[in-house]
Amino acid sequence: MDQLNFGFWFGLALAIPIGIFVNLVTPSIGQWWAKRNRSRSLQQTKALKRELLKIEQIAKEPGQHQVFLLEAVLLITLLTSAFGVMTGIYLALSNLAFSASKGLAVGAQFASIFGGVMIAREVIDTLRRSKQIKNIDKYREEVATKLKELGDAGTDA
Repeated sequence: MDQLNFGFWFGLALAIPIGIFVNLVTPSIGQWWAKRNRSRSLQQTKALKRELLKIEQIAKEPGQHQVFLLEAVLLITLLTSAFGVMTGIYLALSNLAFSASKGLAVGAQFASIFGGVMIAREVIDTLRRSKQIKNIDKYREEVATKLKELGDAGTDA
């Protein structure tokens, strides 16, 4: 039984960093794949142009950056609350239903882990976009470089 508990907690401890690592590495892998696949390259080119346009619109007015950050804080708060309530419900039900208590407790743990990964992903994305907004000229250069690598140096959407 101790081996099962150790294995479970060890797997759980590895799941969160692996999930975050995969989310951070996915864009690089997508860009590498886009170089190999023309239709994927066209999709990524359109996505880069759309993202640049959004970032430029926010960067034009300082107030828009504040609105963007406020919306991100509200979304992160909503995710935290939703997964907290979901975890609480699972744990409450596990205390009420003795026959299914272990399954519900495990469900609560998975809801908590999944919620944590979703929240971390949203925070990382918000920080990345905020940095792009603050350093818009550098971001334009990065997008231009990526577009050249993908075979499209144009900037219209």
